[in-house]
Amino acid sequence: QVDKMADHAIKADKTVLYEHTGQAPSPSKNYVQVIVNSKGVILRVWRINPQSGIHHLGAADSVHEDICTLEEFTKFDTLHDQILRAADQDVLTQAVAAAKAAVPH
Repeated sequence: QVDKMADHAIKADKTVLYEHTGQAPSPSKNYVQVIVNSKGVILRVWRINPQSGIHHLGAADSVHEDICTLEEFTKFDTLHDQILRAADQDVLTQAVAAAKAAVPH
């Protein structure tokens, strides 16, 4: 997890290199967003109640967010595993490619 200043900088960056939004793979009803921008990677998951199909805004753990820098994302696979669980291999592959292309060599 990045510090609060880096967290804010990543969220504020509007240079989107890759973005995926959509429903998580079945049987999940959760809604997923993966953003790779020029400063980092953001994974957001809105938890949807599988019985009612409703998102309970404000409920504990109703929205989960993970953020890391591009460097962290390309060196460590912690967020990779979370993206794979929340989305699918294609989303992960595209996010990794976008992040690697953006990291200064």
